[in-house]
Amino acid sequence: MCHKSVFEYVNCQGFINMIEVISPKLVLKSRTHFTRYEVPKLYEEYERRLMMELRQVENIAISFDGWSDSSNKHECLGVLVHFVKDSKLNFRLIGVIDISHQSHTGIFLFKKIKHNLGHFGIEEKVKVIVRDGARNVV
Repeated sequence: MCHKSVFEYVNCQGFINMIEVISPKLVLKSRTHFTRYEVPKLYEEYERRLMMELRQVENIAISFDGWSDSSNKHECLGVLVHFVKDSKLNFRLIGVIDISHQSHTGIFLFKKIKHNLGHFGIEEKVKVIVRDGARNVV
């Protein structure tokens, strides 16, 4: 049995055998193909749709928080936008920023978040920032 990430299933012998039975003429693409080509295309489509959606919104709140693995080798900052559309509260992830190799000062985090907001063209729409009580974000 193969216990791997979803992209590695295409390399598992059990999956390959199943596809050969179901559709013998199907040529499976490699895990590398999906991670190098298909996932980036999906992200580009998500980003394009999100940019269009955020253009229609007047007021945005953002929230952010840091995350690290148990070894502290990988540290990320997640940035979300919150907004009302069609009388419903919505939220979308707009960034996962690698902060592994930098000091997590307030100025550093501010610059990273501001750059992320600028990428989506929503800096002027942000009315509220929700944060935790960590000293570096106060």
